[in-house]
Amino acid sequence: MRSALACLAALVPAVTHADPAPDRDGSVWTDPELGFGAGLAGLGYAGSIAWARQRTGDQGALWIPVLGPWLELANSSDCGNGEMSCPHGNATRSVLIVSGLVQLAGVGLMAHALTKPHHKKPPVVIAPTMTGMGGGVQIRGRF
Repeated sequence: MRSALACLAALVPAVTHADPAPDRDGSVWTDPELGFGAGLAGLGYAGSIAWARQRTGDQGALWIPVLGPWLELANSSDCGNGEMSCPHGNATRSVLIVSGLVQLAGVGLMAHALTKPHHKKPPVVIAPTMTGMGGGVQIRGRF
């Protein structure tokens, strides 16, 4: 029993003064939400560009990030019921809407990541401690 107490007494100062594992630096640039939003916006924009290259006709508005699909959708004419080949059919409109929504979601995530507070949380250390009358637990930090 005495050897266990002696071991504990030897380890307590080391544990009490041990630094916790480093936390994220609190930087906005290391936020995974920013990277995910940029990837999502880039994926939507790449889909828009791929669709513009594949289609014939004037698809120039699709080269404008975020607004391009919505401008192209606004400039598209309605197809008549008897038309066999319509340049702005349901497939084209669906692709434009999905591409526009994906780009908007990506930009929204990036804006949220850049505007939310990035405070580094102070560490909380819980460690055993020895006092003159016996042992105990020390809790140090901010809550």
